[in-house]
Amino acid sequence: MPHDTNGFTVQEIVNHVSGFTGNWDSDFQTWLKDKIAMAQFRYCKLHDWSFLHRNGLDLSVESTDGSSSEYDLNFTINAVTYKMLATNVETIYSPEDDLVLERTDLSEMRRSDPNDDDGTLEAGPTAWAPMSDNRIKLWAPKFPARTLKVDGKINPSALHGVSAYPLIPYEYQEGFMDLILAVGLYHENDSRADKIKAGAFELIRQDVEADMQELSATTLPRIRHWREAAFDGVSNEIEALLFALVDND
Repeated sequence: MPHDTNGFTVQEIVNHVSGFTGNWDSDFQTWLKDKIAMAQFRYCKLHDWSFLHRNGLDLSVESTDGSSSEYDLNFTINAVTYKMLATNVETIYSPEDDLVLERTDLSEMRRSDPNDDDGTLEAGPTAWAPMSDNRIKLWAPKFPARTLKVDGKINPSALHGVSAYPLIPYEYQEGFMDLILAVGLYHENDSRADKIKAGAFELIRQDVEADMQELSATTLPRIRHWREAAFDGVSNEIEALLFALVDND
């Protein structure tokens, strides 16, 4: 039975596929669990999903004289640790310093401070640079301990255990589950596989459209009252000018 907000566990997805295919063999189910883990990575690459973007993630940095200015971008959300690639960072900021850190290149950082010894233990870092994978370097290398905040796009973690939930939100899981079902049907050489796969991608297409709506950022078109046209600072028709002179009483 699906969770009210998290949807279906790995085991529940496996049971769904086994029930549809009629194959309850343990080897098939083990193979399917591995496929679910890989399929989640593939699903998350299909679109720039909004559920992968997280804001205000804590990055605790230690007081350092320059020896600990490099950090991995690993964040724990609901007891699960997710990696963020350095190239997927949108903003790093310091509420304590009222400062947004500037993104720079590692080579530029090396040229400006080849000895890697700038900064003081009174002021926080002011810039950052990607290093490799999910690792970044902060500048200046000397700074006091504080908690930075990170906005960016996380990577899905590997699904460990049959009780784990996919990172994919409940409302998008139907397309994902049908995609797994198609994978299981192909394994069984079932003729229904192509039809299920096509249906899965149609559901995913609809989910992509829903994910891109951003209704709160949309100005809905409507017919304005003539008094709005008179005072909107944009309209330059003679009618708008004349309407501004009309007595409103």
